[in-house]
Amino acid sequence: MPLSWFSGDVIWRRFVNGHAGDVDNRVSGLPLAPNETWVPQRDFSGGQSRGFLWLKYDVHDNVSDRVFRKDVYLGGTRFRDPGLWDGDLKRPAPKRPMPYEVTCNEQLSAAAGTQKVVRIRFSLPPDALTCSYKMYLKWAPHRDLADVIDQFWNQNEHIPEPMIWYVAEALAECGLAMEQGGLDGPDADWDEIVHRDLKPMNVFLDAPDARYPRYPKPLLGDFGLASKTKPNDPNNPHWYNKGEGTDGFLAPEQSSWIDAQTWAPDRSSAA
Repeated sequence: MPLSWFSGDVIWRRFVNGHAGDVDNRVSGLPLAPNETWVPQRDFSGGQSRGFLWLKYDVHDNVSDRVFRKDVYLGGTRFRDPGLWDGDLKRPAPKRPMPYEVTCNEQLSAAAGTQKVVRIRFSLPPDALTCSYKMYLKWAPHRDLADVIDQFWNQNEHIPEPMIWYVAEALAECGLAMEQGGLDGPDADWDEIVHRDLKPMNVFLDAPDARYPRYPKPLLGDFGLASKTKPNDPNNPHWYNKGEGTDGFLAPEQSSWIDAQTWAPDRSSAA
């Protein structure tokens, strides 16, 4: 399948072209040699976050690196929600907790054998003044699976079957890694990760690798609703079912018309 199907020459649904001039013009924590500079190029929007594609230029104006910066802005109530944080909120600096989005992504990025996750490269400590935090992530150049599905649908074409199996395999690998801490066997110290927002828009497409050179590599990303649990967790699933997720892609225990503890029909919500 030609990569032109996945190229960036189509207008993206969540894409604003042009220079992101109103963004904080800094990239912190990433390598920068003399005469190099980071420049924001594309501004994405969605939910409570803003995303920016940054390009690093060398002294000859050649692009030497790319990174996606995600700025997450939360209201004060959400910022103080214990369910957002991985760790004890009363713990003093410098060991204060980080958002689950950051820690889940960091741990999966470092888990043994995982190659199908949008890897986090760096994150900044949360800013209590603005109720925000920033992450620097691997840039996936071929958009996301939702855009590809729309493009094939609009052209009355079928997505090639090998690509469908490739996505299924990638998501299975991610599910196993989230459950046991990698692909090389269970990690005894691992807390299971629950993504809670699995959908085509959160499956990003990277450049092909040697195994499937004709198809972009699927990467699971956007852990903004992720949380952690353990076997026999008394809070699972009701603690993690607060209406988050995307309609049409919810697991049964996330659906408001199903009781989160008994899975019985929730007649109150039907009424």
